[in-house]
Amino acid sequence: TLSIALSYWDWQGTRTDIGPVVKPYEKDKNVMPYELADYVIGYTQLNAIVRYGGTLELIKKLVANGFTVMLEKGIVIRDYNGRMGWMGHYTVVSGYKDASQEFITQDTYFSEDYMVSYAELQQQWRSFNYTFLVIYPPEKETQLFKVLGEYSDQQQSAQIAARIAAEEAVNLSGVQQTFAYFNRGSSLVSLQDYAGAANTY
Repeated sequence: TLSIALSYWDWQGTRTDIGPVVKPYEKDKNVMPYELADYVIGYTQLNAIVRYGGTLELIKKLVANGFTVMLEKGIVIRDYNGRMGWMGHYTVVSGYKDASQEFITQDTYFSEDYMVSYAELQQQWRSFNYTFLVIYPPEKETQLFKVLGEYSDQQQSAQIAARIAAEEAVNLSGVQQTFAYFNRGSSLVSLQDYAGAANTY
């Protein structure tokens, strides 16, 4: 997924260049967003930022201004044994259609130009605190930060994420409410409110 996001900016590498760096051990099953951003900064001529508490409107605004957005989300799929299960997953949002209320995504598990409804994406994205990564050329940083507004600042991003999670925690139920409480706790950790985080968890 990272190689797809990088290719938007004419990066000439492949996933086999990225894999050994972000997953250096055979049994490494997870790659964190900051590890992906570190790869971009350390191994390409591009920059990357990771933020939390994103919204559907922010994704649309970024895409409309020429930036693809990489999201971390949770999906439910059928495994090799035929059982349904949940897993973390990355996808790249490259476009949207307000008429049909769908995002156009580049998805390594499903397909290119894979359509996901606004409602479905929001539910999937919630399970990872609305985390997003934006890759960009250094000369476009001013433009990007203007589009991001408050999200330009990482602490502001964490505050927004904490506020969204608090609102969702009292308005949702079931597993979605569980994600909301966990998101609030994680955001409070980022804000160094460890007592508040512990209470939320």
